[in-house]
Amino acid sequence: MLTTQQKHVLETDGHIFIAEFLPNIDIVSCGKTVGKVVAPLTLKSGLKAEKFETLTPKNAITSNKNTYSSIFGLGEFPYHTDLAHSSLPPKYLLLRCVKGAESVKTNVLKSQKIFDNYNYTKLKKCIFKPRDKLITRTLLPLPLIFDDEFIRWDSVFLLPANKNAENFQNWMSEIKWNGLEDSYSLSTLGDTLIINNWMNLHSRSLVPEKDRSRIVERIYLSEIWK
Repeated sequence: MLTTQQKHVLETDGHIFIAEFLPNIDIVSCGKTVGKVVAPLTLKSGLKAEKFETLTPKNAITSNKNTYSSIFGLGEFPYHTDLAHSSLPPKYLLLRCVKGAESVKTNVLKSQKIFDNYNYTKLKKCIFKPRDKLITRTLLPLPLIFDDEFIRWDSVFLLPANKNAENFQNWMSEIKWNGLEDSYSLSTLGDTLIINNWMNLHSRSLVPEKDRSRIVERIYLSEIWK
């Protein structure tokens, strides 16, 4: 379970990095000590997705464009909300180091930075739709802003459904966030980064050839234990 101070940091900053957190237990057990573990989405088959995923750097491929690794390979991942194309993205994601890489960074950007730099009324008018041929069951139009204060964003798996959304997509493709983000290296077994997926966007830096063996596990939580 997180300490009172750790929970305060997560609530205030929207994310927390904990070095070598419970390194001798598996990620599902680790997640259950922190909060309520959830399957991230329901597949078209009606089955639930696996509770956790193992993330390893891969070369870009042309046959499958349903993952960031297949699209961007070892290159930089753009800022995004995990599972932005689902009806309600999971509230928290937990990233955990299995085999580290000091030079690979996970960057966290507060969504408030977008609110500070873009007209809120226009943001509220942005409507997106899931990209075609996704494996999820979501078909409904998706507002950029949900619950009046949170942003969902993904330049790959969301497609603009109106002009306001097109304008926002173009703006996001051009703006630079250098110096406004927090960056973390998952470099040691058990290093853990918990991100409020509603309050933040996150990205990954490019992966040097020497760090292709990096292994990070990911799990989703719907709440943090009080």
